Amino acid sequence: RIGPQQIPEAKDVESLIGRGVTAQLDGETVWIGKSEMFGVDGISPLSDELQRTIAKLRENGRTIMAVRKGERDLGAIGLIDTP
Repeated sequence: RIGPQQIPEAKDVESLIGRGVTAQLDGETVWIGKSEMFGVDGISPLSDELQRTIAKLRENGRTIMAVRKGERDLGAIGLIDTP
């Protein structure tokens, strides 16, 4: 179990309207948002491996959010609404 003292505090949280969010966590920048926000406006592109994973998730109808901390792509979150 994780206690409140073990969860780092996000600082300088900024909304990137229509694209995602960015913040500072443990001294590194974190990005969470649409995969299309990576590779533009000075943000490094996603790794080839993560891009392949995102393509597979999209094939199954998922809405995707990519997650990066510093220079490391952490993964993708695939969401779907079911009627």
